Amino acid sequence: MDSQWYYRDSNAQVQGPFPLSKLVEWVDSYFKSPELLVKQDGDDDYLVLKDVIEACKQQADTQSSSYD
Repeated sequence: MDSQWYYRDSNAQVQGPFPLSKLVEWVDSYFKSPELLVKQDGDDDYLVLKDVIEACKQQADTQSSSYD
């Protein structure tokens, strides 16, 4: 199941929740910036979306290599 994420818009309003896959889709289609500040449901601190995406990719790569 996709975790739920929130983002802070240009008016500093919190929007969401959205699944991370939706945020990635928006970045891929240039609808949202990869510099968007996001936080996971239950977290207090915001992170840069591109860093979250990169961390997820690295985690997925690590998990897939452990099956080799």
